[in-house]
Amino acid sequence: MLKNKKTIGVIGGMGPEATVDFFRWVVHLTTARSDIDHPHLLIDNNPQIPSRIKAILDHGPSPLPVMLRMAQKLVLSGAKIIVIPCNTASYFIPSLQKKINVPILNIIEETVFWINNHYPNIKKVGIMATIPTLKTGLYQQELIKFKIEPIVPTLNIVRKLIMSATHGRRGIKSGYHSTPRRKLIKSLKYYRQLGAEAIILGCTEIPLVLRPKDSSLILINPTKILAQAVISRAI
Repeated sequence: MLKNKKTIGVIGGMGPEATVDFFRWVVHLTTARSDIDHPHLLIDNNPQIPSRIKAILDHGPSPLPVMLRMAQKLVLSGAKIIVIPCNTASYFIPSLQKKINVPILNIIEETVFWINNHYPNIKKVGIMATIPTLKTGLYQQELIKFKIEPIVPTLNIVRKLIMSATHGRRGIKSGYHSTPRRKLIKSLKYYRQLGAEAIILGCTEIPLVLRPKDSSLILINPTKILAQAVISRAI
C-alpha cells in the first residue's frame, strides 16, 4: 500500500467521454497490486459548463464562474491537486489558479514539457486542435518556449476536418466515431506537407478515435500525458 497519496480533483464534463477517457488512463497507468494502491479521484462531471468555444470566440458566457465553484467544491472535499482534461479550458487556468490554493495541472504545459523530454530532437510539431485553442495560441506559445516550431494548417482545414470531426452534427461530441476518424486521418496529410514531425492531439475528443497506428507521424496524446503527470504528483 502506498501511503500519503494525494486526492485528485477532476473538473470534468468537457466533454463527458473525454473525462471517462482521462479516468481510464489514470487507472491504466497506475502501478497497483490491488484497489488500495490507486489514487483517490473526485470527479465532478458537469456538462453544463458554458461553452469554452463561444466564450473565447463569440463573447459568450464565461465558463470560469462554474469552473470556480466546481474547483472550490473539490478542494472542500479534500482534493490536493486539480486537473482539467480539456485543452481549450486551459485558457482559463491562470484566472482560476488565482482563486484556488491547490495546484492546477495544465494539460498544455505538461504535454509540451513531455515532448521536450521524450523527443528532444523534434523541431516541428503540429497542433491538431479546435479554433479557439489555436487562436489563443496556447500550444504555440508553450512550444516556442522550448524552441519547437508549431505547425498549424489553414483555418479552412481546421474548420472542415477538425472542428467538424469534434463538434460537428455527426462529430465525436455527438457520439459518432467512424466519420470523425476518417476526417482526422485526412487532415494528417496537411500536417505532413507542412513538415510536422509529430502531432499533438490537442482536443481531448481526438484521441478517442485517432490512434498511433493511423499515421507514420508521432501522435501525442495530451490526455494520457496529463494522467501520467497527475499520478506522479499524487503518489
